Formats: sequence, structure tokens, C-alpha cells
Amino acid sequence: MFDKIKKILGIEEKAEEQKDVKVNFNEILNFVKKETKEKQTEAKDKINESLNEILVAFEKIEQELADLKKSEPEAEIPRGRKFDFNIRNRLCDNVISAIKKLEKPQVHHDPVFDFLNDCEDVFKKFDDLSPKSSAWLMFLFQGKMKETGVLVKKTQEQIKELREFLNSEGMVMEIETRVKDIAGNIEKNEREIEMIEKELKRNEKEIAIHAGKVAGKKEELSQLNSGKEFFKLNELKNNIKNKEEEAQQIEQQISTPFAGTHRIMKKFRYIDSGLDREFTKHLDSYLNSPAETYLNEKYDDSQNIHKILSKINKAVEKKEIAVSKRDHHKLTELMDFLEGGDLVKYKENYIKIKKEIKEKEQEYNVKEKPFKKMREKFAKELVKLNNNLDELKNTGNELKNNLNKFRTNFENNKDALENTASSAIGKVNVRIIYKNADTDTGS
Repeated sequence: MFDKIKKILGIEEKAEEQKDVKVNFNEILNFVKKETKEKQTEAKDKINESLNEILVAFEKIEQELADLKKSEPEAEIPRGRKFDFNIRNRLCDNVISAIKKLEKPQVHHDPVFDFLNDCEDVFKKFDDLSPKSSAWLMFLFQGKMKETGVLVKKTQEQIKELREFLNSEGMVMEIETRVKDIAGNIEKNEREIEMIEKELKRNEKEIAIHAGKVAGKKEELSQLNSGKEFFKLNELKNNIKNKEEEAQQIEQQISTPFAGTHRIMKKFRYIDSGLDREFTKHLDSYLNSPAETYLNEKYDDSQNIHKILSKINKAVEKKEIAVSKRDHHKLTELMDFLEGGDLVKYKENYIKIKKEIKEKEQEYNVKEKPFKKMREKFAKELVKLNNNLDELKNTGNELKNNLNKFRTNFENNKDALENTASSAIGKVNVRIIYKNADTDTGS
């Protein structure tokens, strides 16, 4: 009613403001201990009192069960029915035995928590009875069973209340342990962060050194590929290429006069069956590669081009093979061309060029070998340096990830420490001051 009147009159109660309290990190444990001393004492007294009440309640349950075991039935067993009283006796003995094992724990969160679990295990002994046996006991010992049930229910409520208190106000008993654990984690995080930062600095220096080595090796390779030796090799290579093009042109010049005699040679090859094997083989070579065959042919070969053309011409004149005037003219034209010496000059020039090519290739191979070896050496060294640099960068990335992870843990633990201390003390916001001003969350 009063609250309603205040609302109508516009009177508002201001929520009590929580003040900030700054505490040095190395003093937080003593500060929390001092500020929660009264709460811890109250909590321990409350828990101690509840433990005594629960143990007294179990003593009463134990006495009730002892009486139940000795009691006479309150109702008669119906005629023709039987009940094994050992069922009752075993139940009483089992529960009493479990109760006798209960010992008052130290007044700390975990021992009390375990004690309450043991208390609940005592009640589970009642569940060993089958529904039928439970019904018999309720029928035969209704009064005693009801009294025992009331005590059990009351004790279970006491256990429940203590458990709830233990998980709320009673948590203040563990505040010192909790603060120690979080503070320990913060110190551990600080050491880990400091260590990783040092490793990261070393890593960054090594990366800079290796990056310089990579750049230097690239420069060496670049200078090698653009130096005097490379220029000479390249010039020699181009010279060889030009000579090879000259040789190809000669081959084309030689192929032209032979092109017109292909048909008549082919006809002669397949009509005259009296040709010996060597002659036939040489003729086939001219049919397939006339220029190459001529250029590789020695003048004193037993089956040279002069003898081949002469045989073909005689066969034409004797009309052993029928050819057109045009084809015959091409044949005699080639013979004249050979007699005139033009093809011989081409051949001599070709042989000269081929010899020059061979000499230059030998020169190139001799000069290129150490150059190639040096270039391969530089290339391998560069690959190795790049691999090392990549490994260092990967290590650096791992260190950065770990550093971020530990910094996050550090910040989370700082928040947890402040929140834990503030919650335990109440009505204040604890702000912790660290040695490093950057980590002062209160600033």
C-alpha cells in the first residue's frame, strides 16, 4: 500500500549505487579475505548448524528404524497370507548401517557437498523394497512407517535447503580458493604472454634476416642471368640457331630439283625387279628424304645419286619404263644440275655450316656447364631460403594466434576476478590495478 502511495505521489526510491573500489592485484586476496570474513563466518555457522540438525534427524530416523525392527505388527496378517519379517529387518539394518557411516564433514564447500550426496544415498536404501513389500510394511506397521516417513521427509527438506544455501550464500566459503585460482591463472597468462612476445620478437628478427638473404640471393641470380657470361652464352646460342636456319635453307634448296623426279623414281622402283637390295634401299631413301640422303651421301658410294639417275635415264631411253616428256625432262634437268656443280656447292656449304654448328655447340656446352651449375646452385639455395622463410612466417602466425588466445584468456580472467570479488563482497565494484598500466581495467 505504501509503495502504491509513493508511486502516486511520484516518489521514487533510488537504487543503491555501487561504488568502485580499486585494489592492487597483489593485495586482492587479503582484501577479499578481509571484506568477506564476516560473511564466511556467518555461512560456516549456518552450515555447521544445519549439519548438526541433519545428523540429529538421522539419529531419530535410526532410532525409529530400530524400534520398527522390534515392533509387533499393528494389524493381523490375513488368513492364508504370509509375510517374511526378514524383509523388514533387512531394510532397517541396511538403512541404519548407512546412517552409521555418515560423519560430520569439515565445513567447506566440497566436503559438505559430498556429505549431502551421501545423505541422499541413505534414502535410496528405501528404494530396495519392492512395491509389494512396501505395501505389507505400511499395512502391518502403519504408525511406525508414518512416523519414519515424516522424519525422512523433514530431513530431505533440510538437506535440500542446505544444498541450496551451499550453492548460493555458502559459496563465499570458497571465495579465497576461487580468487587464488583465478589470480594464479592471470599470473600464468602473464608469463605465457611475456614468453610468446619474446619469441615473436626473435621470430620477427629471423624473418627480417632471412628476407634479406632471399633478396640477396635473388640479386645474385639476377646478376648471373644478366652478366657477361650469360650474354656470351646467349650470343653463341643465337649464332647456332642462325646457322641451323642456314642449313635448313640449303636443305630446301636441294629438295626443290629433286621434287620433280619423285614420280619417275617411284615408277622405276616398282617396275624394275632386277635391282639389287643395296640399290633399292638407297633409292627408297631418296624417295623418302632426297635432300637428307644427298647431303649425307659420299661421292664414292657404290650407289650414289649419279649412278641412280643414270640407270633410270637408260631405262627411259630403252623404253623399259614409260614416262611423260615432262618427267623425263625433270630427270635430265637434275642430271645437268648435278653435272653443273651447283648442288655440290650447296652440299659443301652445308657440310661447312654443320661443322661450324658442331664446333659452336661443343663450345656452348663447355661454357654453359659451369654457368648452369652455378645457376642451379643459386636456385636451390633460393628455394631453401624461401622454405625457411615460409616456416618462420608460419611459426610467427602460430605465435600470434597463441598470443591472441592467451591475451583473451588474460582479459577473461581479469573480468572473472573482478566479478568474483565484487559478487562475494557485495555493494561494490572491485577494480583491480595491475603493475602494467595498460592492463588496469579500472583506468
